[in-house]
Amino acid sequence: MPSRSRPFYFTLYSKTGEKIPVAINGEPAQIDAPGFTGLCHIVHETGSETGLAKVERSRNRGLIVQMQGKFAETATLGEENSTNIWLGGTLGSALNLGWVMRNVVSLGSKFANKKTGGRFYIDLGNEKAPCQMGFHLRALFRVLATPEGEEAPRLGSPELDDLPYGGPGLIEVDTSKTYTLYWKIPYLDLCTWELLKVPAISPLPLENVLGDLSTTRLFMYDLGKCGAKHPDFEKCILLEATFERGAEGDEFYDPRTAKVAAAAITQLPTVLNASPSSPKKEIALPHEVSIADSLQELAEDLSEENQLLRDMFAQTLQELPCWQGFESLRSVDFRVPFYIEAISRFRKQEVRSWYIVRAEAPASDQFYWQARDAEELAVLCHPKRRLSRFIRGAAPRNYRCCSVKTLEQFRIIVGDHLAKDSKLRSAVLQAANAPPDSPKSLSRLMQPPPRFFEADGAMCGLAFAQAAQEQTGTKKEALVGAVHFEGRICEELLRLSSNNTVRCFSPYDCDQPRVLFHAKEILQVEALPQKLLNRFHLFEVQTNLRVYVFCCAGASARDEWVAALMEASRSQGSGGGPAADPASPKSAVHSIASAKKAAGKLSKARANEIPSRLWPLLDVTGARRWADVRYVLNDRLLTSAPPQPLASDAAGHLLEQALALGTEPSQQSLTTYLDSTCMLKTVRFTLWSQSELKAFWLNVYHCLLLHGLLVLPAPDTQEKWTAFRQRASYLVGLRPVSLADIEAEIFRLPKESVAPPQEVGAINPGGCCGLFVGKATVKAPDTIKQAADPVEPSQNSRMLVESGENTDTSPVDPVNACLYLDVAEAWEAPSADPRLELGLALGSSSCSIPVFRAANLDSQLDEAARLFVQAHVETEANEGELGTVSLPAKCRALKRHFKDDKELLHFLWKFQSSMALPLPDKPVQVKYRALGWLSSRAKVSRATMESETPRSLSIAESGARDAHVELLSKGYGSAIPGDQLETLNVISL
Repeated sequence: MPSRSRPFYFTLYSKTGEKIPVAINGEPAQIDAPGFTGLCHIVHETGSETGLAKVERSRNRGLIVQMQGKFAETATLGEENSTNIWLGGTLGSALNLGWVMRNVVSLGSKFANKKTGGRFYIDLGNEKAPCQMGFHLRALFRVLATPEGEEAPRLGSPELDDLPYGGPGLIEVDTSKTYTLYWKIPYLDLCTWELLKVPAISPLPLENVLGDLSTTRLFMYDLGKCGAKHPDFEKCILLEATFERGAEGDEFYDPRTAKVAAAAITQLPTVLNASPSSPKKEIALPHEVSIADSLQELAEDLSEENQLLRDMFAQTLQELPCWQGFESLRSVDFRVPFYIEAISRFRKQEVRSWYIVRAEAPASDQFYWQARDAEELAVLCHPKRRLSRFIRGAAPRNYRCCSVKTLEQFRIIVGDHLAKDSKLRSAVLQAANAPPDSPKSLSRLMQPPPRFFEADGAMCGLAFAQAAQEQTGTKKEALVGAVHFEGRICEELLRLSSNNTVRCFSPYDCDQPRVLFHAKEILQVEALPQKLLNRFHLFEVQTNLRVYVFCCAGASARDEWVAALMEASRSQGSGGGPAADPASPKSAVHSIASAKKAAGKLSKARANEIPSRLWPLLDVTGARRWADVRYVLNDRLLTSAPPQPLASDAAGHLLEQALALGTEPSQQSLTTYLDSTCMLKTVRFTLWSQSELKAFWLNVYHCLLLHGLLVLPAPDTQEKWTAFRQRASYLVGLRPVSLADIEAEIFRLPKESVAPPQEVGAINPGGCCGLFVGKATVKAPDTIKQAADPVEPSQNSRMLVESGENTDTSPVDPVNACLYLDVAEAWEAPSADPRLELGLALGSSSCSIPVFRAANLDSQLDEAARLFVQAHVETEANEGELGTVSLPAKCRALKRHFKDDKELLHFLWKFQSSMALPLPDKPVQVKYRALGWLSSRAKVSRATMESETPRSLSIAESGARDAHVELLSKGYGSAIPGDQLETLNVISL
């Protein structure tokens, strides 16, 4: 099958506007159009069909269109180029032509029109009018008229291939006769969208000329009845159809599948009480049903019950003050802070995405909320694009619209349209300002959103039919809103079992829970006073590694959940005996297969089982926010953007907190540090100097190293150390970065320079501080005072971080488009400096962890290099002269900065003690020691090169918490108040 091959769809329209899909290479479809009644049959045999029966190469007949039936009225007769029956079409977008090619095509069309005697028409169109083409019917089709009483040839029969071509001319239509129309072309492949069998040209991709079409309108019309004016074809349409190309992976329309899917929708279970024996995989709806070409189509075929449900949704919005119309706002600014994945109340196996729009007046506290369906917004974006409906299943989520592949990317497009005078902005304003009793004109009104997080209709129960885990011993379960990450909220089923296990299930993908934890892991359950979207009631469940945020439609439902979870947590801590784990590590829930599926990608670490307690560090949202199986350690809280960019010394403040944790940190101080690291997600590198970049990444590296040893099992072998460096990650800005990423992509260290740490590994293999499994043995930090030397002018220079693509400086893996926070920026790697490698605690036995500051970075790097050299450079004298120098293995990588060993030694001797032997003029033998693996209980020798003491940890905690709550109440982009910002430990102005 050619790699370009995609299915296509041909749809006819009846008198009533009903869509009649035609099965390609299938049985003829019935036609009941205003001017023509009969059958339509399409054959496509080029060898590139996807999902259809293969034919022998010698039998490939190309594209064949056959129609048979009777005309409703006689056709006009007169001049051939101004009357009679014509066939035409309009493209969904402008032609992909440059200025030169446009003039060439225009000249060629005029020549063709002259040679054919006016039997050909083309208008290349412009920004306001689409391209239109027209042909006289007999110029394309072979026509056979069968008198009444005689049997016409059957469509698809071989005898039609021998039908003679009668040539151009008028058709004298007799309404009593049956007309058979036959068109065959071997030069066109609609699957691969190419022109075939043309010497020196084929195969020619048609998108080079016509563009990558989404939908094309085709029609048959009587030119004489519209005054011989082709643009007025709407006045005299006899037959109308649409041609649409599918996407890669789609299937051709199959009427048998459509009938089964339609029959399956008729039997629905009750709300949240569907039988677990319901079929897990539903047959997908036919392609024509799942494509939204217009707002009219989105509201077709509603049953009376569904219409009543929609009316109830609209009435609910009118009762909410902040969700009513905002016509009083003269100048409205829009933001799109969230989208909600809600179960479709009308279609099976479907989850619809609703973008939450916040409208506010500049310099005013007045604001309003609106929710708009993603499919409606896609239709209103110009030019119109194909939008695949979100069908929920076990596979990763698919979404394609406006040349983007994720809902997060499409949000940026929606925001751009709302910011300017566009069709989408006008539709949103009109729909919001329409009174409840206004006529429902779909050209200006948009469908109301459902009552989110309330089980309306039977579909809500069917969505969780397979959520059978611990269903028999359920204490409490209900439909809630789960905040997945910044910007996304999803309707999910929350269940508290009799063994005090909490599970959260995603709709239609609920064989295994998305979230699972035991009540004994709960640190605190809190009902937040702020409302989500000024409408929904929030509560959060805090555990060691994650804060889970949920919302309910009513305050009473929220309070019931808080009481139930608090009671379950108290029962585990009040002496009821040790509670069993939700599932053993060998069970299906915590097997490697489930963990791989939750992370979105297969594990690369020798297929070891991922411990259940590390699940919160994976991405189980289905958004694939990080591609690999990473343990992201700073996604505990949500983050909001501060009013001023986070300063470069933020990482230094975080490292101070990590070093101040001491031997046995308290629960509060440890939680404070874990929360504070979440602020790294708001970092932007605009206009940072080289010294700021170097200090920031050095501090982030050591924060991540200590953080990983706190919450992950300490590596005690070379293989485990390699896995630790690759998995332990932070979200910095919009990218996940691991220790290995920082080493290889930020500091560009060769692989041979990265060795297992000899003095890092202070945490027992089980975890930290008794909070997880084991207990920490980290000592309090020492303090080394260092005077601040003047900074070189080069260190103070401001360098603009490149915003374009740069393959030489682009770090880590490609940006994951699913991160919702912002448009990702390109990063600039710090300039090469051999001292940076000596300051990283990644393999040397010095392993001191200083807090680097940009203001005196140069002197700090000199001090770090001096400590390293004096601790690890060993010398042997021969007759009073230096004869042999023994260096750690990591110094071998330093040779890439120098020509030979002699220049390397001259660099190291700059930091050597004054008591050391000087370098002689003659060559010195250099040996590199292999680094062995010391005990995992070796202590971390941590030293700070700053005289200032760590600041208050409670202030940092309030800053991270404020950002967390601010996002929930106002959405991403809402600034933290300035008076709070000035006191934050993590944020520096």
